[in-house]
Amino acid sequence: MGINPAHFRALVVRPVLKHLDPEIPYSVVAEELIMLTVAHESDMGAYLRQHPKGPARSVYQIEKATFEWLVSYLEQPSQAKLGSKIHRMSASAAVTGIEPEFEELVWNLALATAFARLRYWVAPDPLPVDKADVNGLARYWGKFYQATSNPAKIAEAIRDYKKFVLLKKGEQK
Repeated sequence: MGINPAHFRALVVRPVLKHLDPEIPYSVVAEELIMLTVAHESDMGAYLRQHPKGPARSVYQIEKATFEWLVSYLEQPSQAKLGSKIHRMSASAAVTGIEPEFEELVWNLALATAFARLRYWVAPDPLPVDKADVNGLARYWGKFYQATSNPAKIAEAIRDYKKFVLLKKGEQK
C-alpha cells in the first residue's frame, strides 16, 4: 500500500512545484509527470529504497550518482536562487551548512520531489504539452528519467500511473 495520490499531489507535489517557481516554472504538465514518476518508481510511495536491495532512494527512486550530479548543477553560480530554495528544504543542509545529504531523500518528501522535478528541469527537451497525454508523459519519463525507450517499460509506467493516480469513477480528489 502506498501514499494516497490525491493527498500526495495536494500536500507535497503541488506546494513543492509552486515553491520552485519561477526558477523552475510551475505547470500542470510537470505536476502530472511527477505523479507518473512516483506512481511507477515506488508503487505510489510503497518503497523508500530500491527494492529489494538497489542503490536508489526516495519515493522517486533517485540514485546517488544522479543526486550528486544535480547537487553539482545547483552549485553553479547561475543556479544560486534555485539552489538556495532547494537547500532551504533540506534539514541536513540546515544543520551542516552545506548541501543536502542523499539519505534525506528517503524521509524528506519535499526535498525528494524537488530533486525529481530538477531531474526533468535539466533535460534538454521541453515537457510534453498536454497533461492528459499519458503516453507522451511516459515516453518523456522513459527518455529523461530512466534512459529507456523500451515499449514494455513505457507501458509499465502508463499502467502504474493509471492504477495509482487516475481516480476510479466516483472517487473524490
